[in-house]
Amino acid sequence: MNVTTRRALKEDLEKIYRFNEKYYSRLNHGKEYVDFWCSKEENALERILLMVDENNDIIAQNFFSSMSYFYAGNKIETVWGFDLLVNEEGRKQNLGVQFMLRQRDAEKNMLSVGANDIALSMLLNMHYKKIGELKTYIGIGNPLWLFQTLFKSNDIIEKCPLQIKVDSFTFTKTKVEDIPDLNEPLNFNLLEPGRDKDFIRWRFFNKFHKYAFYRLEGTQFFFVVRPIKKYHFSIMELVDYRCNVNDKTILFAIIKAFKYLANKMHYALLYTGSSLKIVDEALEYNGLKKIRKNRPIIWLKKTDDIKDEIIERNFIYLTLADSDGEIAL
Repeated sequence: MNVTTRRALKEDLEKIYRFNEKYYSRLNHGKEYVDFWCSKEENALERILLMVDENNDIIAQNFFSSMSYFYAGNKIETVWGFDLLVNEEGRKQNLGVQFMLRQRDAEKNMLSVGANDIALSMLLNMHYKKIGELKTYIGIGNPLWLFQTLFKSNDIIEKCPLQIKVDSFTFTKTKVEDIPDLNEPLNFNLLEPGRDKDFIRWRFFNKFHKYAFYRLEGTQFFFVVRPIKKYHFSIMELVDYRCNVNDKTILFAIIKAFKYLANKMHYALLYTGSSLKIVDEALEYNGLKKIRKNRPIIWLKKTDDIKDEIIERNFIYLTLADSDGEIAL
């Protein structure tokens, strides 16, 4: 089979729709999902890497999306990598390794969350480094609403309260014109993905999913929720949370506000993610339990000088908002 690895073109779009609908049929990976990613920026489609045969039929794909992160006070532009997939014919002909090597050469600064054991082993052999893990947590807020979660409608974002008060803090439901613009790190000692206005507007104020965005009054800190269907239950998901995580008072206030909101909207089950030990401890203190295998976080840079931070889960600050898996729910 003669194959070519290249960037996607406009004329590939219908084939990309069909490819994702076929191989991600159990997830929400159809036309709307692809269009959501392609709406992020003008050249978003061109960031997708494809392996095609002589008829320009897709053998493999890897999505990339522009991102920035802060580390040690510096802002660094890079890309997220996700949805790496090789079809059956490509796997039979051992084209997966070839494609992964091509994507490594194409995006040397890539960050990525999530890989199965086989893919992770291959990536590590290609000199990628694991710099952390995203843990997922689930908990029970108010068990009185547990039976309702089997039948509950998730169309509730417009009904969420305009303000949530916990302890001495007030979180206000925020409109798109009032969103923060985080152009500086909140946690100087951590690798922290950026949350500028363009990202927040695209990620949380879109037509693909409905989110409720709550901002802590007088600060740039915020949290974001949305109801999802998982394990056949309706669940309230804490998608994103941004604060100085070393200030446990504010971190705990965000978790309390999340739990209050879930109870107010009659959701018994809570779901979120964490990449930091300090957040793990806060979630567990508030009754959430880790579930499933951790999702590895990888990049291609050297890690010799940050090994201790990686081991201690004190290096990279990610949430479910940094995982394409959240969008596919």
